[in-house]
Amino acid sequence: FGGSGDDVFVFHDNWGYNFTITSAGTIDEDVLDFSAVTRDLTFTLDKDGNVSVKDPYGFTLHASAGIENIIGGSGKNTFVFEDRGALDGYIVGGPGENILDYRDYKTAVSLDLTTMDVLYSGTVNGVPTTSYGVGYATGLKGVNKITEIWGGSSADDVLTGPDHDNTWVINGANSGTLNTSFKFSGIENITGSVDHDDSFTVTQTGSLGGLLSGNPYGYVSGATHLESPMNPDGIAEGLDTLTLTRAEGEYASVTFTATSEDTGIISRDSDRLK
Repeated sequence: FGGSGDDVFVFHDNWGYNFTITSAGTIDEDVLDFSAVTRDLTFTLDKDGNVSVKDPYGFTLHASAGIENIIGGSGKNTFVFEDRGALDGYIVGGPGENILDYRDYKTAVSLDLTTMDVLYSGTVNGVPTTSYGVGYATGLKGVNKITEIWGGSSADDVLTGPDHDNTWVINGANSGTLNTSFKFSGIENITGSVDHDDSFTVTQTGSLGGLLSGNPYGYVSGATHLESPMNPDGIAEGLDTLTLTRAEGEYASVTFTATSEDTGIISRDSDRLK
C-alpha cells in the first residue's frame, strides 16, 4: 500500500515474483521507477488504469492500482495497452527502445511528437530552470523518450512529427521510419510539422491507408477538410517534398490528381496515396 502523499516505488533486477501494489493512494502522483532495471520489460495497462510489469525471467509486478507515472528501465521497454487501456499520468522511457503498443486498441490512437523531449530554458522566481516538453499519446497525459509506436485496428490512427525538419520513409503497409531512428507500424495517417520542411519517401513496398499530410493545418481557405484546427496565422511556411522510389524498373503509370490547392491523390499503378 502507498501513503496519502506521492509515493515512488523503486525496482531493481530480480525484484521478485509475486508483488502487487493493492493501492498506491489517491489524489496524488505515484511513480513506478524501473530505471535501475537492466532487462527488457513489458508493461501492461488495462482500461481500469491498473499496471502490471514482467521481465523475461518471470519477475512480475501483478496488476497494481493507483499508479500515475512510469519510468522505464535501461533495456527495451514495451508499453502494451489493452483495448481502452490508459494511465492517468506520464510514461518516461529509458535510454534504449521504448515502444507504445496499441495493437489491442479498437478505436483510433494518436501520437503527437511536436514537443516531445524539447528542452526549454527559463527562470522561475529568478532561478534558471530547464524542463523538457512532452509528447501526447492516446490514454496518457504525456510521454518522453518514445522510439516506436504500433497502431491498433482502427483505420484512423495518426502520427504527427516533431517540431523541426523531418525525414519520413514509408517502406511497408502503414509502416516506416521517422528521422531514421523512430519506427512506426499500423499507422494509417502521418502528419509533418507546420512551418518546417518534411521530406516524405514512399518506396515500392510502402503504402498508407489514410492521409499523408505535410503539415497539420493546410491552407486557411482551401483544404478545410484537413486536420483541425486550421492555422490561425495563415499558410504554413514549411516546404514539404514527396519522393516515390522503386527498387527495379519504373512504374507503368503514375497519375497526379489535384483535389484542392495543396491536396490530391497520387496513383502508382494499382494503389493510391492520399
